[in-house]
Amino acid sequence: MFLKKLNLKIYLIDPKILRYPEGYDLADIAKNVNILQYIRDNKELVSKQTFQKHKILCEIYNLQNLDEQELANIYQKVNEQIITKWTQYFELLYALLLKEKVTIFRKYDYTFISLSALKVEYQNWPCYLYSGRITAKGKIEITRKKKNPVELWLESPDRKEYYSIGFRDNHKMLGLFHGWPYRPKQGKCDNFINFIHEIIRSGNDQYTEWLLDWIAHIVQRPEHKDEVSTSIVLRGSKRLGKSFFSRKLMDLIGFDPMNPNKSFALKINSNLQLTGRFNFHLAWKLLVIAEELKWDGRGEGVLKDIIDTPFLTVEPKGRDIYAMPNLMRLIILSNENWIVPATMDESRFFVLDVSEKRKEDIPYFNLLNQHWIDGEREAFLHFLIQRKIQANLRSAPRTKAFFEQVWNSLKAHELWLLESLWDGRFEYETRNPEGKICKSRILWPDNAVLKIGVAEFYDSYMLFIKERNRRDEIIPKNKLKTILERSLKIKIDMKRTGRQRYYVLPSAIRAKTILADLFPEDQAPF
Repeated sequence: MFLKKLNLKIYLIDPKILRYPEGYDLADIAKNVNILQYIRDNKELVSKQTFQKHKILCEIYNLQNLDEQELANIYQKVNEQIITKWTQYFELLYALLLKEKVTIFRKYDYTFISLSALKVEYQNWPCYLYSGRITAKGKIEITRKKKNPVELWLESPDRKEYYSIGFRDNHKMLGLFHGWPYRPKQGKCDNFINFIHEIIRSGNDQYTEWLLDWIAHIVQRPEHKDEVSTSIVLRGSKRLGKSFFSRKLMDLIGFDPMNPNKSFALKINSNLQLTGRFNFHLAWKLLVIAEELKWDGRGEGVLKDIIDTPFLTVEPKGRDIYAMPNLMRLIILSNENWIVPATMDESRFFVLDVSEKRKEDIPYFNLLNQHWIDGEREAFLHFLIQRKIQANLRSAPRTKAFFEQVWNSLKAHELWLLESLWDGRFEYETRNPEGKICKSRILWPDNAVLKIGVAEFYDSYMLFIKERNRRDEIIPKNKLKTILERSLKIKIDMKRTGRQRYYVLPSAIRAKTILADLFPEDQAPF
């Protein structure tokens, strides 16, 4: 082959992209091919530097033996190299998705761009294809045609195409995960595990084991989020170690603050970033840290769906909504009293009160951080990979901090009936003989059923609404009984004696027994 005769060593990469140590840009090609004969004929007149520069491109060749066909073969090979180099460049940075319409996925920041926008971006880049002919005087006449490099990539037989994006590579599926940022290495990680046990879990062995299983599942089975329907909630004042714990987990999973879209861990600091409409930043995340989250009562359904659904509905700005596998594990950090909306039959939230044992202990955390950098990070990753997961990660242990979240999340009618049950009485307003408004009480007996008039029952509920200023939650009188039965599972019978209607409720002891599974009496925060 002619290229082998010349021993060509051409690196055709645009100077905007990359220069090899012996590389030349595309403009050099036209110059050098034209002056080959001059160099051959005037070798002794050309400076050593100039001669060496052109010798890199090709060895001197006797142009008198060059015919049209061989010249065409030369430029075919040159053009093939140009196309190959551009194809390698685009395959490195982009992926072609063939869905309903062609879409370009940018591998370097995990965002999307339209094909037309990509062509506009590259239309002014210097990219040419070359051809040549031998004139009647025996000289080589070179012509070049400007091309959009995107079109060369699309027309290349070496171009790859995908139908979807996935966590791991599959047939016609572009995989985004290529391993953890650190190599696991057997060793000691006792310092970090003790920190989890003593500070994050306040010394509770059972809760520590469950938490370690939850973390281990991320590294052992990252794409099997359907096996985890729970979230970690850490509550405590400032400077206890909550953020230190979360940052180390993010470091372990992979977090690049300069390119968060490409990271598999993410930190957010507002409810809107978690439950808002535009949520592409949550796509393909294995771990999301919601720091200093304060629950405002909005987006409850979205939050709970994110925690336990196997699919995530994603809406990037300016693009159509689409569904993708939900890989996200959520850790919520806050120093607020009410953090998450938890119902009495809730199983999604593992709420922990962080210990104040090491509050503002800067030397302790500096030493712990140094141990982490010096090898505990790789050892902890190895520990998690080798750990046998035994916990049921679809249902979180119910802690005292969890029941405080339940209490703060109760609807007005639920809170009213529970307070009446534990207080052992219903209070309502009535008028005394002088016409003044006063409070009356009906006791809830421990060992006998309670009979209370329908009017008094609803008056007691409305007094609670008035005193707690929760008028936006008022339930109509004819629906209160049904809603209470559905939410608290307590049977309320309505009976009539003459014209008087009254409710019959179970005894206080019986009612507490019914509620024990939903809200144990020893966990009541009052």
